[in-house]
Amino acid sequence: MAESGTEKLKEKFGGKELTPEQMEGVAGGLENETMLDCNFLNYMLGDKVCRRWDGKLHGCYDESSDEMARKAWAKVGVTFYCKYLESNRYVINGVDVTRRQAFEHAQKVLNKYVKDKDWM
Repeated sequence: MAESGTEKLKEKFGGKELTPEQMEGVAGGLENETMLDCNFLNYMLGDKVCRRWDGKLHGCYDESSDEMARKAWAKVGVTFYCKYLESNRYVINGVDVTRRQAFEHAQKVLNKYVKDKDWM
C-alpha cells in the first residue's frame, strides 16, 4: 500500500516541529498541499469540515478536496485558490500571504494555537 503524504512527512521529519521555511516547501501545490491544509483545518474547525482524502485524484467525493478546503479556509477569513501544478494561493483582506501566514491567521481568528505535530 502506498504511503500517504502525511506518513511520508512523519517518516522524513520524525515528528519534529517544522519551521515556517520547511512548511512552505513541504508538498508543493497540488493535492498533497491541499490534503495537509484539510488536516490542519479539520483539527482547528472540527473533524467533519474536510472529508479525509482517500488517495484518489478524481471522483472520490461529491465535491473536490479543493472545494472543501476553499469552504473551510473561508470560515477563518482566508480566500483559498488551488492552482494547477503550482503552490496554492492564500489571500487575507485582499492581500496575498504565504501558506504559513494563513495558518497563523487561522489560529489567531480561532484563538487556538497549535504546533504542527498536533495536527500532522
